[in-house]
Amino acid sequence: MVPFEPTAQGKFMLSVLFGQSKYYVDNLSENIKRGQRQKVRDGIFPLRAPLGYINDTATRTIKLDAVRAPLIRKAFEMYATGNYPIKHVRDTINALGLIGTRDKTLWPSNYQYMLSNPVYYGLIHYNGEYFQGKHEPIVTKGLFDKCQEVMARKSKPKSRLKPYLYRGFFRCGECGCFITSETQKGHNYIRCTKRVIPCSQKFLREDNASRQIASALALHALPPDWADWMVQELATEQHRDDNSAQQRIQFVKDEIQSLDRKLDRLMTAYVDETLSIDEYRQAKNKLVQDKNDLTAKLAVTAGDSTKRFEPAIRFVKEAKEAGILAKGENRVEQRDMFRKIGSNLRVSNREVRFEPRGAWQTVAAYGSFAQYENTAPLGGAAFVGETDQMFKKRRGGDSNPRYGY
Repeated sequence: MVPFEPTAQGKFMLSVLFGQSKYYVDNLSENIKRGQRQKVRDGIFPLRAPLGYINDTATRTIKLDAVRAPLIRKAFEMYATGNYPIKHVRDTINALGLIGTRDKTLWPSNYQYMLSNPVYYGLIHYNGEYFQGKHEPIVTKGLFDKCQEVMARKSKPKSRLKPYLYRGFFRCGECGCFITSETQKGHNYIRCTKRVIPCSQKFLREDNASRQIASALALHALPPDWADWMVQELATEQHRDDNSAQQRIQFVKDEIQSLDRKLDRLMTAYVDETLSIDEYRQAKNKLVQDKNDLTAKLAVTAGDSTKRFEPAIRFVKEAKEAGILAKGENRVEQRDMFRKIGSNLRVSNREVRFEPRGAWQTVAAYGSFAQYENTAPLGGAAFVGETDQMFKKRRGGDSNPRYGY
């Protein structure tokens, strides 16, 4: 068979057809990219749904996968504690039934990518930019941030230094240098590094510091019955506030619906040529702006209704936990709670000192509630974190035995 040889006209026609095909493909690719960019600007995930979501063909958005989403949330909660490596999280969640798309097994690298993907708290990362998504988040921003902190901490090179309880925890109350730790004759001691200026501070035994920290927790604790009563009252008040917030939310929603009806009537008036284009645009812009303001107000009201009392309830529970920890022997948990209570942590004259944070000052100012059951403070000088008001009251002849002096 003789091979086909196109004529000059045929070659030209083929070149034109190939050129048109390439133009069509390039134009189609650019249109797809343009459509995806517009989607993410509108808050719509533009690609195949990530694990934990499914594509909704009706609305062309993504929605929660009822089976996988709770398991992914549990993976975030486990990892955020800092107590589990990714491999352990992977083994546990996989055993609960989490599988990848197309029934593939998930590996630790898949979990590392998942735990650092902002789509799970509502953001869309596309082409180097972040966009606010309209999809329902699986986790909160706070939980996601905790996971990033744990991941950053675990990615640091492991130290070969001995894991002392208070390494890098205190500063010297005299010169401001960091307090270091060392072991002598079977006991751990903390002392000033004395790297800046000559310092007269002496060493302090680690177990002595732990006892002072336990006493500090006792001074800033609430009795369990007090704490339980306060939590119950706060929860009751929160319930009332939620009911009131729902009424406010419904009022705002009704206002938004009213504006939507006005926008519809405005469009009808323009179509019927009752309004000019300038009149229509001016009236529409005003209504759209009012609707945006109400939508923002709705978001703030809905957020306040669920979060207003949470910090107070969490604080009361922590104040109760402080008393429980003070009576226990878990030095690590005592240390971590002590860090929550106080700032400017330092050691001076073999005494642990600090300033109570925020609301902890109020607990301390009203007296050591938990001293009936907890360890008494050490020493006779102004105790760790003791306010001037407490110190003057005690030195002025207060015979209240709860301070233990």
